[in-house]
Amino acid sequence: MTGTIVGPFRIMEKLGEGGMGVVYKAEDTVLNRTVALKFLSDAARLNQEMEKRFTREAQAAARLDHPAICAVHGYHQEAGHRFIVMAYVKGKSLHEWITSGQLTLALALDYTIGIAEGLKAAHAKGVVHRDIKPANIIVSDSGQPILTDFGLALLTDRSRITRANTIMGTVRYMSPEQALGKDVDRRTDIWSLAVVLYELLCGQAPFTGKNHSAVLSALIHNAPPALSELPHPTAEELNRILAKALSKNPGMRYQHMDDFAVDLAAVRRRCEGAQLLPARGACANDATTLTSIDQPTAFPRVAFDYRWLVFATALLLIAGLLWRFVVR
Repeated sequence: MTGTIVGPFRIMEKLGEGGMGVVYKAEDTVLNRTVALKFLSDAARLNQEMEKRFTREAQAAARLDHPAICAVHGYHQEAGHRFIVMAYVKGKSLHEWITSGQLTLALALDYTIGIAEGLKAAHAKGVVHRDIKPANIIVSDSGQPILTDFGLALLTDRSRITRANTIMGTVRYMSPEQALGKDVDRRTDIWSLAVVLYELLCGQAPFTGKNHSAVLSALIHNAPPALSELPHPTAEELNRILAKALSKNPGMRYQHMDDFAVDLAAVRRRCEGAQLLPARGACANDATTLTSIDQPTAFPRVAFDYRWLVFATALLLIAGLLWRFVVR
């Protein structure tokens, strides 16, 4: 579509594509500014539910006015095309930051706290994002993290569009209740943002597998590996925060995004410096898992040396035989 004119917009270049939409950089010829246009994909246009989700994305994002949330300027239908007009953000995604090897602990916390503040504002307006992941977070050239793509957003004051027992979202970042197709609320965003933070710190997500089924099983049943190789004394505190945010039981998680952000900010104040975080999974200790706050701590099993039992039994047999012959 490069060079195409759609209404007052001139398409400049393609920026990205997802399951529901395609995003282009465009020039607003009336207001003389650069914007991003998200078009409903050709495949999605044939699906009535997809069209509803696309409209809901515009409605959800349009409710919000926060520096950490990509602004929506309008929703249009021109020449058979539906598209959302959004602010154009020049920068790179958190996914690109993770793979670059240029992240520091301070930056990772700054970006997470910034998105947490944006999500706090979204939750206050009744919007649950439900698809938080590094690819949906862009860090602008000025250093501001910005959350995009509200295509799976849930408006808590509207009737549900999603069918019951339908799994929606990106598997690696789903909460257990989301993966099981249950009703979700703001606590599912807390889980997903904690997964993003874990990946920023370690270079890999806490729940992995060879396929989607394996990842689903891991996030539902397994505790994530504990963090290691982080600057002292932050590792212990971050493990505690992540253990709470990644509790399988939503009732044992942080109940509000603000509480999560406050705890992260307390850690952030103690970790100045430019130490780089790993670009790959060198920070997770596979031998140790985060202690889950909603599961009883298991007592260590004491190893028993059965050789002593054999030796003692032999001594008893010998003593019995000696006693028998002496008595006779």
